[in-house]
Order: sequence, then C-alpha cells, then structure tokens
Amino acid sequence: MRQIFGVEYLTIREAAHEAGVSPARLYQLRKLGVLHCVPLQGEGDHRWEYYCRPGDVLEALATPLPRPAAAMAAPKKTRSLAERDAAARKILREQFGMRV
Repeated sequence: MRQIFGVEYLTIREAAHEAGVSPARLYQLRKLGVLHCVPLQGEGDHRWEYYCRPGDVLEALATPLPRPAAAMAAPKKTRSLAERDAAARKILREQFGMRV
C-alpha cells in the first residue's frame, strides 16, 4: 500500500489479494483499458509497479469486458506473375501499339 496525496493506492498483487481474484486477471483488465493504474517506482527500487485504487478495482471487476476487435478481412486475391505480365502486355499492345 502506498499513499499519494492522501489517497491509498495498492499494487496489483495487493489489490488482487484483497479482492480475492488472480493478479493475472487484474493485469488483463489493465491491458484492456478497463482497470486504471498508475505506474510508479518503489523507494530504492528501479522497477516499475502498477498501483491502483481499491474503488477502481471493484469498478473494473463489475464492468463488462470490451468486445474483441473484428477479424481482419480476407486477404485480397492476387494474380500470379504470369497473369499480371499477360495483362500488362495486352495494355502495351492495345493502347501503345507496341509489339510485345
């Protein structure tokens, strides 16, 4: 637990323990943008940890998950090199009068 400007913040692990859920679940909610966290460094520590307020954790757990992104469209059908070459030769013959 850490107090910042008089507001109590918990690490994701502490918040998961208090809420009775897996820390991985809270990390997933953070990555999805549902759980708002603040990255902070501990005193004398060089690694960053995510801190969140207890109210934010409860709100994130009650919020429905966002829908997954739509699947990408089917790849555009591509013509083979021989087909493209034949089409280019046809254009050169018809439009430019070249013998190719």
